[in-house]
Amino acid sequence: MAKLYYFVQKEIRYVSIKGSLGTGLSGHPASETFEKRYGDCVDKAVLLSTMLKVIGVEAYPVSVNTNDSDRAPVEIPSIYSNHAITEVHLNGEVFYLDSTSTYYRYPYFRADDQGIPVINEIKGTINEIPVMPPEHNWNMYSLTMELNENGDAVITEKNNYHGEYEAGLKDYYSYYSSDEMRRQIFRNMANDFAPGAEFEYYKMSPIDYETPFSMEYKFKVNGYPFIADDLFILNPRPKKFEFPEIAGSTRRYPIEYNTSQRTDNKVELIIPENFSVRYLPPKFSYKDDYVEYNAEFKVEGKKILYSDTFKRFKRIIPAKDYKKYREVLLRIQEYSADTIILQKTGGEER
Repeated sequence: MAKLYYFVQKEIRYVSIKGSLGTGLSGHPASETFEKRYGDCVDKAVLLSTMLKVIGVEAYPVSVNTNDSDRAPVEIPSIYSNHAITEVHLNGEVFYLDSTSTYYRYPYFRADDQGIPVINEIKGTINEIPVMPPEHNWNMYSLTMELNENGDAVITEKNNYHGEYEAGLKDYYSYYSSDEMRRQIFRNMANDFAPGAEFEYYKMSPIDYETPFSMEYKFKVNGYPFIADDLFILNPRPKKFEFPEIAGSTRRYPIEYNTSQRTDNKVELIIPENFSVRYLPPKFSYKDDYVEYNAEFKVEGKKILYSDTFKRFKRIIPAKDYKKYREVLLRIQEYSADTIILQKTGGEER
């Protein structure tokens, strides 16, 4: 199934040619799309469904209105839709694949296909495509920082991606494919983390359909912490949480995301032998129907270990729940910006 999913994404160019109302709604025969190697969303959905049936998998082209548009009316008969995808029935489960886009690793599919009605004209059914679990849109940031007694740091960051963001990054780096362009991108990323950073190298996984996307880069920073006498103040998190959607204190309308989200941070900070830990932010743990956040610092010898996990389960945050939702995200945002304080051993207590 995965091979067929990748084939239609990669080998069938998105070109829409409609000669009649019939081809607009029902697409072209699968054999024609396969032979010509192009088609629109309907053509791709028909082709993928047909190819899956050939290998014994029940599948159908289905109609949707993506979640960045109006919700499709299902109370009365209608042909109102702006997209077509594939509905798969396998081992008692129903799931969806969207072969119109590119670089979506099986079984992931586009975020704007989630949390919407889906019409299967062949079976005569109307269902709801659920919002996928946060793990289907999961970014993992892992950072190792070695700090010397002058405040200079050697930093290596390794990131892994799943779902929507993974597909977007693969598409991005397939366009910026030269080593020179990529080095400049990673150089900019290093300087976003710490202005004046000295970039050393980058590595990334192959830009293909099957390999989970990951990247790694290393850089040096002179004088990374803020230094006040014998105190070193720094925030080592690779991903600081910011939520611009909660800028306003009130809302009249709901917040609408494309899908759910999960983001993890992991940090290993190696400090000099003559340093001690003066302050670490306390453990943070919270969960409700919309979000979950867990974060904790630990000390193991001369290593400070940090991990956090942020999950947002829902796509839509109703206006009636905005106040509480905003309060929670503000707390997470504030915690994410909090610093740690190190002290040279033998420094005076304040």
